[in-house]
Amino acid sequence: MSSAYTDDDFKKFRDFVRLRTGIFFHDAKKQDLMRIIQRKTAESGFPHIRDYYKALHSPESDPLLDERLINAVTIGETYFFRYKEQWRLLESSLLPELVVRKREQGSRQIRIWSAGCSTGEEPYSLAITLMELLGEVQDWKIYIIATDINLASLQSARMGIYTKWSFRSTPPEKVVKYFKPMADKFQIIKPVRDRVVFNPLNLVADDYPSIGHGIHDMDFILCRNVLIYFDEDRIREISHRFCDTLVEGGYLLLGHSEPTHLVSKRLRQVNDRGLIFFQRPVATTVIPLMPAETKSVVAPKPAVPPPPPAPATPPDTDPLAEARILFATGRGEEALSALLPLATKGTFNSLLYLLIAEIYAGSGKYEEAGLWIHRLLQADGLNVEAYRMCSMISEATGHVEEALDYARKGLFLDADSILLLYQLGCLYRRTGESRKAEKCYKSMTRLIEKLPDDTLIGEGERVSVGQLKDALRTLLR
Repeated sequence: MSSAYTDDDFKKFRDFVRLRTGIFFHDAKKQDLMRIIQRKTAESGFPHIRDYYKALHSPESDPLLDERLINAVTIGETYFFRYKEQWRLLESSLLPELVVRKREQGSRQIRIWSAGCSTGEEPYSLAITLMELLGEVQDWKIYIIATDINLASLQSARMGIYTKWSFRSTPPEKVVKYFKPMADKFQIIKPVRDRVVFNPLNLVADDYPSIGHGIHDMDFILCRNVLIYFDEDRIREISHRFCDTLVEGGYLLLGHSEPTHLVSKRLRQVNDRGLIFFQRPVATTVIPLMPAETKSVVAPKPAVPPPPPAPATPPDTDPLAEARILFATGRGEEALSALLPLATKGTFNSLLYLLIAEIYAGSGKYEEAGLWIHRLLQADGLNVEAYRMCSMISEATGHVEEALDYARKGLFLDADSILLLYQLGCLYRRTGESRKAEKCYKSMTRLIEKLPDDTLIGEGERVSVGQLKDALRTLLR
């Protein structure tokens, strides 16, 4: 195999990696990237890196070819309780303050996202910390979702088996309490493992905040030593989306070396004795959804609000549409307060039941979501969207085979369901069945290629055709 390469070769591979992952290799990192390229070229059996490059762009090549390259360039080095100073801040300040705030709000739910989780040490460290902080952890609904673009790292994270090197910053008593020995390795105990959901996600290409991905209304986002690999525009874009994903008052914690000056100005930067974190401010006023030319602003409700004046001609309102707006703007509890009374009036409405289930699932309340979907299927056993929701709930709770079964059942009822094809394709991709995944994505392409980009697909959390086309271009590359 020829190992020679030119600057043009480097730039082509750099652009490919940047497009697929968002990671940008500066000229100073040329040798690092090209060593990976040369290794993957040899492993894949190509005589020259240019043959390898052509194969990466060929639809006839092995679909796992680019996935293996992505796995090679996104390997992250991490360990439990990394950066002691940040963990002290979490344990002594940020997480206790979050728990107090939740109790004051009458809530027992905590939602945390570990973005760029690598092999899982960070989210498991979070789970351990919360279990020790809360004590009676069964009284709380803790939802920790951990995502990464590297599928091999995610598979390792789900297994939860680690060498001694992963514990170089872990107190020995925690290793004894939360891990069981396995020859010369250690596996994290099941009660901790069950607290974390691992899912693939590309911070650049995938959609978030997203109910479908379970990434929304987060109390805390950790994204440490990830943004440093992106260019400035990507960092700004991702931090804006982080802000949208946080609840008001939610925290964002980055790594020590991240370019904090590029983080969205919508987030408030806080310096706690030299440690930097960000917080989404709590709004002091609520701006209603209304036409741009309308200037009025609605102030927060007083403790006992006066009754609003009735309009001279009450407009026709769609309670489901209003609830969707509330849900999309992070006000799921308000949406449920409006929808649940409608569901008890005795008139069956499949869209109503579906939306209630979707809101519960988006809040991590999968048991409640399942109950409403079960009621929906009892009344309408041929509802395709219900099977899609069942598949998503099963996937989110770690039951992948069950998720596949629900998706197949839904497609048996409607082989042209665009979002079910996407769901099944993502499940096949997750389980390594790349050719089946590709078949699903190509079927989707055929169904949407002539639709306008602004066409909305779905009954609950709707997705535009343009977003689906962008996703498919990445998945089928």
